[in-house]
Amino acid sequence: MLYPRFWKICMKSGLIVFLLVGIASFVPVSVYAASRNMAAPLFSQQSRQQDRSPGKDKLGPNNVANLQLKWSNDIGSPFWGVSSKPAVVRGVVYVNYFQHMYALNARTGEQVWASPIGTSLYSLFSSPAVVNGIVYIGSRDHNLYAFNAQTGAQLWVAATDGIIDSSPTVAHGIVYVGTKDLYAFNAQTGAQVWATSNQLYYSSPNVVHGIVYVGMGESLATFDAQTGSQLWLTAAGSPIVGTPAVDHGVVYTDSWDGLEAFNEQTGAQLWAAAGGSLLSSPVVVHGVVYVGSDDGNLYADDARTGTQLWAAPVSGGITYSSPAVVNGVVFTGSESGILYAFDAQTGAQLWSTPTGNSIESSPTVVNNILYFGSDDGNLYAYGLPTA
Repeated sequence: MLYPRFWKICMKSGLIVFLLVGIASFVPVSVYAASRNMAAPLFSQQSRQQDRSPGKDKLGPNNVANLQLKWSNDIGSPFWGVSSKPAVVRGVVYVNYFQHMYALNARTGEQVWASPIGTSLYSLFSSPAVVNGIVYIGSRDHNLYAFNAQTGAQLWVAATDGIIDSSPTVAHGIVYVGTKDLYAFNAQTGAQVWATSNQLYYSSPNVVHGIVYVGMGESLATFDAQTGSQLWLTAAGSPIVGTPAVDHGVVYTDSWDGLEAFNEQTGAQLWAAAGGSLLSSPVVVHGVVYVGSDDGNLYADDARTGTQLWAAPVSGGITYSSPAVVNGVVFTGSESGILYAFDAQTGAQLWSTPTGNSIESSPTVVNNILYFGSDDGNLYAYGLPTA
């Protein structure tokens, strides 16, 4: 099966750079750059992204149509774009672009700091994780970086054996990230705790109940979070590139063939649902699985049975933009450059706004503000009108 956006990935992963600067020997890069859209502060732990804002002013189905632009910051360019998912922590938005990690004021969009990341000529696809005052980000120069969240000062760098397109996950003092191997590093020092064998980990890991869930090629793999010992491995229909979602004893994964559900303890498949080629990561909220597809739809399936509840048409389809479900509203980006809001129960479109290029960034909603990046080079913030 051909990769659905192969040419676009070639554009972003270095082939055009090779043509322009005349590099003598082309360094192969992964075309599985799908997990770059994770973090808010940790995408894998934000499947239920509920806003705790005051009642009458809370963003929801009744007022989402009132969203208006608060600010935009053109940190990127139309060629590379802003593809990572913004992480919003303590009034600061963290996002990567090309060879830099940016911190922006969440209220105004003004730059707080910017720090260089590595030496790779390629755009960064990993998204930041922000935990305990430290920003973690993977790079295509094979390194995992840690920065002081307040100052942007580099704290440490840890080497891996390959390009890091997946996004780090932090749990109980350990940072997990996938490349050719799956790595675990000490979150404070960057010292390696353990690493697996050479298997190619396309997706970003999720850590639940002391177990690491991660896509390993065309399989779903689980490891002991402390030791790295493999627990169980089960074949999926096709490569898993999004972050597995774990909810009520079930693991949900995307694949090129659709959505699949597995028993959390044994890995036995519970059901499979067709829905086009899925590169977006699934999100589970109140017994419903939401996932975007490149067939032009956002899907909502019953989490217990896999039965389709609704399908909402999305212009241009959805590749890497994973849905954010907040207070009964589902937000997602699209290849046509439109950011959508749908009713989580019915799939009815409630609001949309265009940008100048495709949206592969996953949206983040914090304190009634919607943040997302676009391939037009901008990071956007939308909010409700103020009195």
